[in-house]
Amino acid sequence: MEAVSSGVTLAIDFIEDLSAQVGHLAGAIATEFQERTGATAFFSTGSSKGFTTHWDNSETLIFQLSGKKKWNIWTPTFNSPVSDNKHELPPPFSPPSESLTLEENDFLYLPRGYWHAPEPCGSHSLHISFAFRPRNGIDFTKYLLQKLGTELKFREDIDKSISGMALQEYVDTLYETLEKIMTPENLISFLTESSHRKFISTPFCIEQMIDCGLKHETAPTDK
Repeated sequence: MEAVSSGVTLAIDFIEDLSAQVGHLAGAIATEFQERTGATAFFSTGSSKGFTTHWDNSETLIFQLSGKKKWNIWTPTFNSPVSDNKHELPPPFSPPSESLTLEENDFLYLPRGYWHAPEPCGSHSLHISFAFRPRNGIDFTKYLLQKLGTELKFREDIDKSISGMALQEYVDTLYETLEKIMTPENLISFLTESSHRKFISTPFCIEQMIDCGLKHETAPTDK
């Protein structure tokens, strides 16, 4: 709380594993969108910004539980971004497309790739975000990599002196082998396996965090 009072934003991941109520809601969202859903709680006090302008590679549902926070939002500058694109995309310098303030019980849907810059409003803020990242072709290709160990052509060393037609033939052979395992059956297997997740159970009381922040705000200041 000393760090938070100095302007640090406290972020607690995997709240769905720590709170049964949050876990039920995360499960309902996961069922609705057929994607694994994680929850993160964000708590801050005062007027210091905890994050710069950024975008997330996930669909995010934001619930303001207590206090309030201002959100500056910009439309995407790059279609369907993934985490590997973060270093390639500079933040926008134009005015935000929309600015709004979330107060207690307000809700915000933030689509993937939308630039945003949350700002404090001089009071405490506690919100929880539920995020899910739709699986894409990159995820499927990474899943297939573990199956290439059974393929001799992918296990063999690359002839560094290869050139000409032999070079093209080698690439064609790898492509044919990869095409053999890039099947609808393996796609279904990937979607099934990626839906599983292990959970933990740790005592956690989010109400204590709120009470502590409120006490800090109302405490008299030494002069």
